[in-house]
Amino acid sequence: MRVKTALVLLFALIVLSHQSAVASAYDEGIKLYGQGNYKAAALKFEQAVKANPNDSNSYYYRALSYQGAGDIAKAKAAYQQVISRFPGSQAAQYATQAMTPKSARPVSRSRYSSGKGGGGGESSGPAMQSRVYFTRQGKALIVRGDINNRSIDLIFDTGAEMTTVGKNHLQALGINPPTGEATGMSSGVGSAEGVKTWRMPAKVKVGDIVRDNFSIDVQENLPGQPLLGQDFFKEFEYTIDYGANAITFSKGGMKAASGGSDAGAVAFTKEGNELIVNAEVDGKRCPMIFDTGADGITFTREQAKGLGLSIPEDAEEEIHTGIAGSTKGFGFNVRRIKLGPIDKSDIQVSVIEGARMTKPLLGQRFYEGWQYTIDNQKNVIRFVRR
Repeated sequence: MRVKTALVLLFALIVLSHQSAVASAYDEGIKLYGQGNYKAAALKFEQAVKANPNDSNSYYYRALSYQGAGDIAKAKAAYQQVISRFPGSQAAQYATQAMTPKSARPVSRSRYSSGKGGGGGESSGPAMQSRVYFTRQGKALIVRGDINNRSIDLIFDTGAEMTTVGKNHLQALGINPPTGEATGMSSGVGSAEGVKTWRMPAKVKVGDIVRDNFSIDVQENLPGQPLLGQDFFKEFEYTIDYGANAITFSKGGMKAASGGSDAGAVAFTKEGNELIVNAEVDGKRCPMIFDTGADGITFTREQAKGLGLSIPEDAEEEIHTGIAGSTKGFGFNVRRIKLGPIDKSDIQVSVIEGARMTKPLLGQRFYEGWQYTIDNQKNVIRFVRR
């Protein structure tokens, strides 16, 4: 069997490239940042900007790391470098926002606020729209948000039912994590057993969407950034535009960015908060979770067997890490996967060992290059080729 080690983080965890035996300084910095080790992360990003002085993300995360470590002087200098070296870039926009006192920032007229934990609430007017910009780490979509008025990066994850953070994140933000006996279990890639979780109320803000007393799931330790799950944005229609690096949330009759046409739209159903679409894999119907937090297309052995997929001898050996830990997997190509207007041939999938997945995951690899709108009122996804 041909062996190629790759680390693929599913359920919206950062995808780290292992094309060489030693991870890049940027990748190591991302890992340390996600663990809350900001001082060490800053040193790695210092190495990264020297190795690649044209990478705006390295400069931006260097500034974030200094800010997280409490070195405000270095953080301000680093943010200013982002603004001066990369004017007009997404990183410069974020850096400018970080440098602008909150009292001096313009107040949006459209604001959604909920006083009910776990969702709900009323909008302040008949309609609202909020545009949120994202950066990319691998294929993950990273948005800037607040938890209890502390800024933090979140992974926009349609495959996560709940908004989920680690105690490691809360401690790094100076927020006391929940204590006592765990109140639930979270399952996903990494283990068939799942991990213990606690519930706690928090104020969560992304763009103009604010939810007070919002129930979040807390794990003992969560690699990478927290997950912004379906419970936060399920009441909205939202468009993911990779050209503009933006997500536009609409509620209360606002017209979708895609134009609202249902021609060629893909219907979905819901299991809990998960979006289930009916794809075709090598000509066989296959219900799958539409998961922006997953890099690739992933099956358990049992799911693959049900589709008649067998792991070939030359499959690439992989290590997959998710919310429940790490597990072994195998990557290989299938003949064809089709969903609505998207029809891809000779596309790579992964079969993994340890995971509790009710359905296979349809991740970013399948629909990259497309803009799409998820309409939670009509339960359809509208794809537009970009």
